Amino acid sequence: MTSLDLSDGSPLCQDFTAAAVVQDPLRLQYLRTAFEDFTGDEIQLTKKSLNEQLIDCSAAGEPLSVSEFNAVMVSLANTQAATETRTSTGGYGEYTFQVTPDDAVRVLDQQIIASLASQQLQVSQSTSTDIKLVATLPQDVERAISADVGRLDIALRRMLMDASDTVRIANPYFDPGQWIIEDLAALPRRGVETQILTREVTGEDADGRALDAVTAIVKALDSTEIENMMIRDFYETSRSGYQTGAVHAKIISVDDTRCYIGSANLTDLNLRGNFEFGVILEGELVSEVTEVFDAIFSRSDSVPL
Repeated sequence: MTSLDLSDGSPLCQDFTAAAVVQDPLRLQYLRTAFEDFTGDEIQLTKKSLNEQLIDCSAAGEPLSVSEFNAVMVSLANTQAATETRTSTGGYGEYTFQVTPDDAVRVLDQQIIASLASQQLQVSQSTSTDIKLVATLPQDVERAISADVGRLDIALRRMLMDASDTVRIANPYFDPGQWIIEDLAALPRRGVETQILTREVTGEDADGRALDAVTAIVKALDSTEIENMMIRDFYETSRSGYQTGAVHAKIISVDDTRCYIGSANLTDLNLRGNFEFGVILEGELVSEVTEVFDAIFSRSDSVPL
């Protein structure tokens, strides 16, 4: 996979999570100013210290929210402008990062351009739709097509970060070390009721990777936060051991208002390498997806947490 560089040699962004979540180009410009005013080739940065700098050196009226900070650091980390130096079970909002301010400025320049382009695209579209296409594609294919197809990993991350009430997930397979695990654990930590329907995480024949993923999520939660998490297992076999039913659908429903349905499991290969395709729905159909999910969820086996 060939990386692309700008004329000054700095890497071209391929992760626009910051532009997708922060959205307001002016707010991204304030962030750029904040990083530009940091002194030193490298700095240690937390959510608190970035917000202090943001308020002190720009006209930004409000500090970054947890989801905005998460999105900014994801984009910086994926462009090698930031690295984690101290982690926390509390999520990115409590991490410490080593950041190169000059590199962060160049990344934010590109995030601002992406945000402005997105706004212009929305204005120019003559019709609106309740369905958005999303996909995981090889980079050469992604660059070659003109179809309006969003990045699947960014779209899912934005949905999870925007969740405020309830998230329902049907997913057969997880990677225990994948970023999605941290994003899922962050949901109940901030009070979002989270329901996960998966397979083969109980019994003697449990799938090791799925079990490791569930364990990683549960270990990240305290006794109060875990009350917001429910995990159920839908995997049925005959007396002779043959599979007769299991979760195969891939669904993420957020706040009963938005819903992803597609082919991708929540694994690194599916979200960054494979050819995967799906749709994000908004509108009345989401409630019907919720009804089907709830019916399957209620008849599935509860997983002790």
